[in-house]
Amino acid sequence: MVKGVISILTAAAAQPTVKNFVLTSSSYACFWPKPNVEFDIGEDMWNKESVEKAYSLAETDPLKPWHIYAGHKVLVERAAWKFMKEEKPAFSMNAIMPNTTFGPILDPAQATSTAGMLKGLFEGNWAAFSGILPRKSSFTYIPLARVIDYNFTEWGVDVRDVGRLHMLALTSPSLSAGGVRMYAASEPFNTNDILQLFRKLYPGKTFLPDIEGLGRDLTHVDNKRAGELLGGWIKFEESIKANTENL
Repeated sequence: MVKGVISILTAAAAQPTVKNFVLTSSSYACFWPKPNVEFDIGEDMWNKESVEKAYSLAETDPLKPWHIYAGHKVLVERAAWKFMKEEKPAFSMNAIMPNTTFGPILDPAQATSTAGMLKGLFEGNWAAFSGILPRKSSFTYIPLARVIDYNFTEWGVDVRDVGRLHMLALTSPSLSAGGVRMYAASEPFNTNDILQLFRKLYPGKTFLPDIEGLGRDLTHVDNKRAGELLGGWIKFEESIKANTENL
């Protein structure tokens, strides 16, 4: 993944017409979720914990694949900023760091990633939403909530806001100089919040009961810059509705 982003940046640098570059990063490049722990999340944070654990955890540890995922987000983005500093290409670069992304599905039959996981919860498949570890060597499919108790205790963001932030990162005069990281997140949630919204939006359908003992995301996210550029965030309820209304 690091080689891939450097390859793309190198190709862009060879084209004099390229003026701006936007990198899709991730909230996991900033921090590892910690339910019920209150702390500030700034645009300058790096998730060093996952980088260390991606290498150090035993192959049999069920969290290892998740830390590999999060750790590679850190390494890819840091490699991109290093390239910009050392190579000094003619274009500017900004990075967008989305958290859990919901919203309209282009093809409900082919829903993947978090939109597909939300579809699974909507259809009564709790395990599909809780996060399934990939099958690899001795690994088996294990719901994430069995090994870490946050079960999507994170911040949500609408895919349309994420898309608009990418365009703004490329075109906004206030970002033309580049060098900005923006956290894409509208409001915190957990699985029970989504189940309650399902019941509100679709009163004629039966959904899974609330899950006891879920934690809360108590982080204070610095999403001011992105929110001001957007003129406000799409509400979480609207995002969940758009994700499910055609299912």
